[in-house]
Amino acid sequence: ICNNTIIVSNQSMTGTQINGSGSDAQVRNCVFINTRNGVIADAVGADRIIITNNTFENMSVNGVLLSNISNVNFTNNTIRGSQNGIRLNNGENNSVDNNIFYNLSDFGIILRNQTTANARNNNISNITFSGIQLDLDVPLQNRTTFNHSISGNYLCGIRREAVRITNYVADNTLNGLVSANTFCNS
Repeated sequence: ICNNTIIVSNQSMTGTQINGSGSDAQVRNCVFINTRNGVIADAVGADRIIITNNTFENMSVNGVLLSNISNVNFTNNTIRGSQNGIRLNNGENNSVDNNIFYNLSDFGIILRNQTTANARNNNISNITFSGIQLDLDVPLQNRTTFNHSISGNYLCGIRREAVRITNYVADNTLNGLVSANTFCNS
């Protein structure tokens, strides 16, 4: 969809929108500046979206907002100066790995109703609320978050609001750094 492109807006439009229930969409090597959302997709049945090596600056809402999508690979991106970094709603088999999130006004990573999700090796700092927010209205299975560097956030490093979680692993203290968050570290 986007390859080696700079997209600049007045914070009223979305940088890239993925429509339909297609598969194999890729957003690579792009810079999104001052858009409402950098990348947005809401497509039941969409599969295999790869978002890698992008920079998202000063989004008025989300760097990336993906709903009803499975098999997302969000890797090696930088998101700064936005409301939220990445928000994944109602999906499965999604990964958020090796990204940098900083100076965000709400959350770095939001995983909402993900039946299987991994967030690994992310650097998350200077977030007003929480570095990682885990929201669940449905039972969660097999979610892993580990090896992050999460620091300097006002509320929490990792915050969980859940109905039921099974096979959840949050191994930040042994393999990563969760520190200097105002109210809670994990």
